[in-house]
Amino acid sequence: MKTGCAAQIGLPWLLASCAFAQGFGTNQVKWSLAVEPPSAAPGATVLARMSGQIDPGWHLYSLSTPGAIPTTIQLAPNAVVERYRLLQPPPRRTYDPNFQTDTETFENQVTFLVELELKRDAPPGAAELSLTARYQTCNDKVCIPPVRRTATATLTVDPAAETARVPTPPGYAEPRPGGAPNAISETASPRDQGWWVFLALAFGFGLATIFTPCVFPMIPITMSYFLNQQSGERRDAVRQAVVFCLG
Repeated sequence: MKTGCAAQIGLPWLLASCAFAQGFGTNQVKWSLAVEPPSAAPGATVLARMSGQIDPGWHLYSLSTPGAIPTTIQLAPNAVVERYRLLQPPPRRTYDPNFQTDTETFENQVTFLVELELKRDAPPGAAELSLTARYQTCNDKVCIPPVRRTATATLTVDPAAETARVPTPPGYAEPRPGGAPNAISETASPRDQGWWVFLALAFGFGLATIFTPCVFPMIPITMSYFLNQQSGERRDAVRQAVVFCLG
């Protein structure tokens, strides 16, 4: 009996462990950062390209997805950038069975643009820019909890450099929460719908384990232990059993 129970409990645990090991042991998106132009004068505006190479079969969510957990990109504090804004290409909006709602996703490859306005008193010389992406990846069967990945690039502040503004590629727009374009992306905050779905699924699978052959027969045995106590009232025994089951 112990061997059978161990096999029944161990197999789902093993499969879950393998799924999580597969998700956490690999990085579904490889990020890189490039700055254009690589040299700029104080007060100029440069364009940073945060590019993600997404593994086949996986997708990540846009900065403005109405469902799931949207991608966020943050610039680490530095001595040369005054302010910045985010731009994204048009995402693919479809129904997502993982979250049972419409979501905006990118597959294969995506490049987010970050317009960086340099300080007028930015010190000359090389400065390291660091952008951190927080994102969730999913495939058709499983979603990986959000992770953070950082990419860096070097910008040279040169007072003698030309200050020509790099044009924004067509199709890019500032994201707005809920999928509507043309809003400031820094005001967007990560949504919690993905976590509520995850908690609901976790509770559902936990409830389903009650009906496994190793757990379900123990319920009447445990209840009878409380109901057949020699001391105390039957009502007290029922109360103890209910509390035990809820726990």
